Amino acid sequence: QAVSSNKGFDWTEPAPSELPDPGAKSQLMRIKPDGPLAIVFNDHTHHSLMVKGREVKLPEKCRTQLSLAVSDTEGKSWKRVGVLKGGTAIALRYHAPYMLQVGCKLLV
Repeated sequence: QAVSSNKGFDWTEPAPSELPDPGAKSQLMRIKPDGPLAIVFNDHTHHSLMVKGREVKLPEKCRTQLSLAVSDTEGKSWKRVGVLKGGTAIALRYHAPYMLQVGCKLLV
C-alpha cells in the first residue's frame, strides 16, 4: 500500500497490506460520493483442492476466489464483503477484474 497526498504526483514508500497478493491485477476505487474504498481482488487462500478423491496442490500464486472488500480507514484495514466468483477448479482463474459504479450499484 502506498499513499499520495497530491493527486498521484508523489507517493509514500509501499508497505505490505493485509490482503493476499497472488500476482494478479486488482482494482481499487472510492465508492461515490464520499464512501469507503472498495477493492476487487483474488483472495487466494486455498492451497489445494480435491480432484476425484485426491488432493491436488495449487500454485502458490493462484488467481482464484474473486472477492470484494471495503475500507472505511483509507486502506489501513479491510472488511471482506464476499466472494463474487468462487471455485478453485483446475484451470479456473480470474484475471484483471474491473469495477464500475452506476448510481448506487457497483458492477464487477
